[in-house]
Amino acid sequence: MGRIGVVLEFIRDQLSNGSHVSDVKVDIGGNIVTARHAGGAGDDEYPLAGDYAVVVESVKSGGYTAVAYADTVNEPQATSGERRFYARDSEGSIVGTVWLRDDGYIRLVNDNGVFELEPGGNAYCSESLNVDGDISAGGNISAEGNISADGDVSDGVGSMAQVRQIYNSHTHTGNQGNPTSPPAQQM
Repeated sequence: MGRIGVVLEFIRDQLSNGSHVSDVKVDIGGNIVTARHAGGAGDDEYPLAGDYAVVVESVKSGGYTAVAYADTVNEPQATSGERRFYARDSEGSIVGTVWLRDDGYIRLVNDNGVFELEPGGNAYCSESLNVDGDISAGGNISAEGNISADGDVSDGVGSMAQVRQIYNSHTHTGNQGNPTSPPAQQM
C-alpha cells in the first residue's frame, strides 16, 4: 500500500559494499519514516523539504521505499504529451528548465538565456554561443554584427591574409590616374 507524506530530509550515503544510496525522511500523517529513495536508472534527483513523497511498504525489507515526489510550490506547466524537468535552488525557486514540448521544440532555459531546438532542426540561442572546438556548416553563415578571428579566415582556397597580401602587392600598367588598366598580375 502506498502513502503520501511530506519530505522532511533527504540523505545521501554510501554503503560498506560501495553502493551509493539515498534515504528520505517522510512525515506520513504524524508518523515519521525513513524510506529508501528509488528513482529511475540514470535519474539523479534531490527533493526539497516540503515536497510530497509517495512511499510504499517494502515487503522484502519491512521498511519503506520512496518512489515519487511532487513539488507543491511551483505551478506545473507541461501539457498533454510533454515532459518538463527543472532544477530549484535551496529556497525552491526554479533556476533552470529543460522542456520537451508537444510541438517538437526542445527548450533549455535559465535566468541568463534560452537555447531552443526547433522541430525542423534549426537552433536558436538568445545569448552568446561559445564553442571550444570546431564548427562546420553545410550551408551559408550570416551575421548581423562583426566577425572577428584570432587566426586565419579561409575561403577554402586561401586565407584572408593571403588574399590581402596578393591584393596589396598587385600592380597596374599604364596611366596611374583614373581609370587605370586591369591588374598586371591576376589575383
